[in-house]
Amino acid sequence: MTDRNALDTGKDESQSSWSAALHTMANQIKLMGVLLVILMVFFTFWGKTHLKSRAFQKKLVTSQHLLRIGLYPSYNDAMTHLTERVSGAIKVYRYSPDIRVWYGHLSLFGVAFPDEKGIIRHTPAGYELLEED
Repeated sequence: MTDRNALDTGKDESQSSWSAALHTMANQIKLMGVLLVILMVFFTFWGKTHLKSRAFQKKLVTSQHLLRIGLYPSYNDAMTHLTERVSGAIKVYRYSPDIRVWYGHLSLFGVAFPDEKGIIRHTPAGYELLEED
């Protein structure tokens, strides 16, 4: 009987150590999830303000790697072609009276970190759609 009690207490100790380890692991996973959500919220707001910054837009407008996609008679025609060409959300910001900067295929809930970007330039001939290579 004494041996059986000794075996039972050993079994209880191993079960309690596994239980403690699983409890610790669950708490660590919860903490990582909370930190992930905080980082996602932070980078969402940072990315939104980054797209709106004039310095970031100026780099795109003055880029030497812009490819002409087409010339369209109206702004709506240019945007229609852009929405057909670029998947996902598209953000457009006015850079100057004749230039608008666009960002497409946005990551992070369609808010920031574009995969495609370019400009729409108003010319006397119409609206020129350009994409960065």
